[in-house]
Amino acid sequence: MAAKSKRPFGFLGSLQLSCILLLCLFFLTAAGTYYQVDHNIIDTKKMFFNSWFLTRGGIPYFPGGMLCMSLLTVNMIVGGLFGLRLDKRSYLAVALHVVLVLVIAMLTGGYGSDGLSPLMACLTLAGGLVGLHLLKFGIRTKRQAVAIVHVGIIVMLGSGMVKILTAVEGHLSLFEGETGSQYHSLSKWEIAIWEEGGTEEIVIENDLITDVTGDATRKFSSPKLPFDLEIAGYEDNCEVNRAQSFASTGSGYDGFAILPMPNNPVDSVNNTAGLYAKVGDQKAILWAHSFQKAQVAPGDKWVWVREPWTVRADGRTFLVDFRRERYTMPFAIKLKDAVRADHGGMGMAKSYHSDVDRIEDGISNAVRIEMNRPLRSGNLVLFQSGLNDTPRGTNSIFTVVENVSDKWPEYSLWVVTMGMALAFGRMLVQHVKSQLAKNALRTGAKS
Repeated sequence: MAAKSKRPFGFLGSLQLSCILLLCLFFLTAAGTYYQVDHNIIDTKKMFFNSWFLTRGGIPYFPGGMLCMSLLTVNMIVGGLFGLRLDKRSYLAVALHVVLVLVIAMLTGGYGSDGLSPLMACLTLAGGLVGLHLLKFGIRTKRQAVAIVHVGIIVMLGSGMVKILTAVEGHLSLFEGETGSQYHSLSKWEIAIWEEGGTEEIVIENDLITDVTGDATRKFSSPKLPFDLEIAGYEDNCEVNRAQSFASTGSGYDGFAILPMPNNPVDSVNNTAGLYAKVGDQKAILWAHSFQKAQVAPGDKWVWVREPWTVRADGRTFLVDFRRERYTMPFAIKLKDAVRADHGGMGMAKSYHSDVDRIEDGISNAVRIEMNRPLRSGNLVLFQSGLNDTPRGTNSIFTVVENVSDKWPEYSLWVVTMGMALAFGRMLVQHVKSQLAKNALRTGAKS
């Protein structure tokens, strides 16, 4: 009878499974890089890295990034922690060291502006580790140091999972002199309904819109509205054209219809989604920022205009806007100056930055946002992602990410670094001691 694995849960915590998962992640990275040549980054991330399986025709044929990273995390916990068979005292030592590193890392979140300076952080970290060793909670075996390294890797993998499941990402575009406090989603849409002259909005979220494709329809009602809104025929990217100019004429509205288009291969933010909307006998094609059919003048032809759809019901007027999902920041920023420097003779940006006023609770603070120095506020991060010179003026583009695990990868590197320093430092000390002992013996033998 074959010997049973000494590791708990057998294959789940084995080195073989680690290698298989790392090879799968290598394949996903290579395939995703190749796929991105002809497709935008959001579609690539969704297909290869944010999915549990890669599918073709609805049939899964390869594990996706979510599954690989989840299994790798379990593998690290089972094989890297439980498999080391540490005693209770060792687990306590590992826990205390990890907690100390994470606390110091969180205190330095402002890189000297809002927290400890890097020098003070290092001194505090060193003092804390020495204190733990003096209390006899130090790393006495190589296994404990390896356990700390595994904890750091687990935190790193967990940060990716948290970001995929909870992070909100969007963009904010401002011209010099403009102020903004909202950013827009890169790939999600919403329908907002409000009464003319009012401020309260009823919002239909992305998940209730994007699956209404083909012949499917969905009806929405609210006690605050005197009508029901029915939608159909959603397309990720499309154009509005006369129904006679292409084959899909059956679902056209008043001579116009939605013409599906391939998703933009460069950036899905350039996609223009569309759908059919109906309130009673009132119809409209909502396209991008909402288009509605309007008559320029009595007797003139009908055209589609870029403005919210006007719906009249029960003697009241409502506006229906189809737009990218919007998120409100806890502060506003006003773009004062945007500067771009190009490489000589290449037309390629060497660097660019934006000088902004951050306005919160009526208090304004001057901040510079650069390519590698974002504006951070709690879980919200504003990156300088682009800058364009247009006839209207200089336009600065910010990528905005709200992510509770934003700093976790940095914290995990602190943990891994500490574990490796303790493991190899211990080996170095042992090696030096052995060499000194050998030299002492040689000296004694000669004398």
